[in-house]
Amino acid sequence: FAPPPITFPEFAAGQRSLRLTGYYLNMRGSGIDFNGIGADGAYRKAQSEKWAVDGQLGANMLGGTVAGMSATIFSANGGAHVEHQLYKSKKASLIGYAGLSVNYALFSLASTLYPGVVMFGVPVGAQAKLDVNPLWQVLPFIAVTPYVGGFLIYDDMSTDSIDGFIVPSLGADLIYKPWDISLGTLWQQAASSGKNKEVQTIMLQLTKRWGEGEGLLKK
Repeated sequence: FAPPPITFPEFAAGQRSLRLTGYYLNMRGSGIDFNGIGADGAYRKAQSEKWAVDGQLGANMLGGTVAGMSATIFSANGGAHVEHQLYKSKKASLIGYAGLSVNYALFSLASTLYPGVVMFGVPVGAQAKLDVNPLWQVLPFIAVTPYVGGFLIYDDMSTDSIDGFIVPSLGADLIYKPWDISLGTLWQQAASSGKNKEVQTIMLQLTKRWGEGEGLLKK
């Protein structure tokens, strides 16, 4: 699970942007309860006034319980997206995006290392920008991501599949424009499918953004 892939709420032809995020995660579902922290980075290059591409990498570590037993999860994620700027004005904008993502996780349960899980997703969503005043912006977003995947058993290198499921995401960033820093929230609910049980994820994030010619993107 990661922040939305939009680095900035708008772009211009040839413009680059960078986003770095630190976040807190809470995951709860049938028999599981996890808390943890993570970090994420995303880079975007606009090809024109309407189209841009981006890439994202991140990782997190969670600790908690599964069926009353102590457990640890380490996961890494990456992805790439195509963005289409549907609308842009001085006070508002709307960007739609679609892409591919991959997530890898290792589980330790009661001091025993369990198979690595690989999940592939196809995120499709949109993010809007609304200028509240000269200091603040609100960035609501919505996305739907179908996932499929499987796990690898290291003892004999055998594999098995995991039932596909769909994750809808709702959230918003609140950006303090003078510093390009945001405080955000993310809610995700993995819908039940086959043997999968519902899992709710809540994320609180702190994000720093740089535009073309700023900070880490200085020429």
